[in-house]
Amino acid sequence: MIIDDRGRVRRDPMRTSEQRRLSRSSEVLRRTLERVSEMQEADLLPNGVRYNGESSLVRYKPGQAYGPHGDAAGMEAGREWTVLVCLQSANKGGETRFVNLGRTYALASGDALLWPNYDASGEENEKMDHEALPVVEGCKVVANVWLDVEPRS
Repeated sequence: MIIDDRGRVRRDPMRTSEQRRLSRSSEVLRRTLERVSEMQEADLLPNGVRYNGESSLVRYKPGQAYGPHGDAAGMEAGREWTVLVCLQSANKGGETRFVNLGRTYALASGDALLWPNYDASGEENEKMDHEALPVVEGCKVVANVWLDVEPRS
């Protein structure tokens, strides 16, 4: 729901999913961060990538979706990377589509996607704009975990 500048409550036309913060003590978060650490050790991520303290749990029921958007929130916000973990896949629909790449992923439970929200020059990486397509049948549950990079001295 959105509260507009006049205090009226209305449905968000872009996002119809349900979202809440993911607890810092969550097993999902702990295991995701372990995998991020493993990717760093294998040189699959830049040095200094770390959890920025922000994560969410999102549920999509039939008909729910999230329109095209990017996860970048300004470099100072520390959403340099996104990890999207599928906790429960929909029976039908609910794919993640990268609109500017023309690629669509139907994640199974336990799958994850990782992408950079900024390009090498520090500009928002619009190639990573994505959307959650509508769930047709079942329920989709994902965890979003955002990472930043420690400032270099």
